[in-house]
Amino acid sequence: MKITQTLIASLLVLGGIGAAQAADGTGAYAGVNVGTPDYHGAVNGIQGSGSGVGAKIYGGYQFNKNFAVEGGYADLGHIDNANGDVKTRDVYVDAVGILPVTDKISLTGSAGVAEARFTTSAGKDSSPGLKAGIGAQYQLTDKVALVSQYDYYHFTNAFDEKPNVGEFSVGVKVGF
Repeated sequence: MKITQTLIASLLVLGGIGAAQAADGTGAYAGVNVGTPDYHGAVNGIQGSGSGVGAKIYGGYQFNKNFAVEGGYADLGHIDNANGDVKTRDVYVDAVGILPVTDKISLTGSAGVAEARFTTSAGKDSSPGLKAGIGAQYQLTDKVALVSQYDYYHFTNAFDEKPNVGEFSVGVKVGF
């Protein structure tokens, strides 16, 4: 997957740039979230709302108080029912807009691309997709924030279907 190679290279570059972080909140960051999936539509004939716990790990670079670029890996949970099961994992790259509301609270919006791997009881397939998200974060300290997000994925061709998956998640983001 070319997007995986691009993501890894981007994260390495961002990690190197992180050493030059300024006092105004710009610089490299990493985070981890846990969440609940919400599947919209069928994947390889298997339909359901999703279950289990999803998670994502991510890293990025905040260029100024209003803009960051982020990449990560997400586990979008699974569907289990009488027709079979589906597990979804993806890698993504996003542009992130940040709107400070107070000195501690910010609203975020993101848009980007993803590449997912769908594993079902009847086979495997991959699909590129578009990703959009909305969220909020609360700065506990200069370097640590609590985050909550809703990410929505629209995949373009998995098993000749166009599955959509959403995930609400909460987590912690740490600046370097």
